[in-house]
Amino acid sequence: MRGEQLKAFWKQIKIGFWKRLIVCFALIFSVTLFNAFGYPIVKLAATIGMLITAELLVLCYFPFYVNQIGLIFRTKATERPLPDEIAALSREMGLKIRKMKTIPKMCNAYARGNQVFVGEELLNKLDLAQLKAVLAHEFGHIKGKHMTIQLLYMLPIAAYLSLNWHNLPPIMLNLGLFAYMIVAMIPIQWELERRADLTAAKYVGKEAIKSALLAIEDKDKLNEPSETHPPTSKRLKWLDKE
Repeated sequence: MRGEQLKAFWKQIKIGFWKRLIVCFALIFSVTLFNAFGYPIVKLAATIGMLITAELLVLCYFPFYVNQIGLIFRTKATERPLPDEIAALSREMGLKIRKMKTIPKMCNAYARGNQVFVGEELLNKLDLAQLKAVLAHEFGHIKGKHMTIQLLYMLPIAAYLSLNWHNLPPIMLNLGLFAYMIVAMIPIQWELERRADLTAAKYVGKEAIKSALLAIEDKDKLNEPSETHPPTSKRLKWLDKE
């Protein structure tokens, strides 16, 4: 009961994507201001600004990361038979997926090594054709080496900021880096999602991808973006252009 109340509380205070972005920019500005000027009054103002925006940043992202850590460390994945269609799709895309595991209380899917992980909530929403489309998207990330692309994009930015902000107090440096990387990664994350959608469409057809996207996303959230995914409406338009 307490867990449900906590979940309801976080839902009530949830801050939307654009407001989260403003918080990140405000924190980056405060850190930059503190680093750029030596005047005590400017440093005081920047410190106050950073304290306020840091609290908002925690409020924005703490529930998400707590939930993700909980999924990793507290949840046992259950192995299920891998559908023949999924195994055949992975082979066609040049992968060797041999196992499928389901995770409770999750509406997502991802592939790792020779295994694919699917949330039980996602399975309840999708038929086999839609599931195949979702996994084709995930396989598209692996086929396109998108994790490597992300790292190659992130490391120079992180290195530059660390050198530029090396005189900052550690807590300020870490918060500034976190906020900056959130903002900097949005365009590359969105582009990689587009590439994965288009790759998947080559193997399962764009209509299957569109059907899966519409089955997963609530109709009132089709225009709602996130830090890692563009709005579903935008993804649908990308597919229609192909």
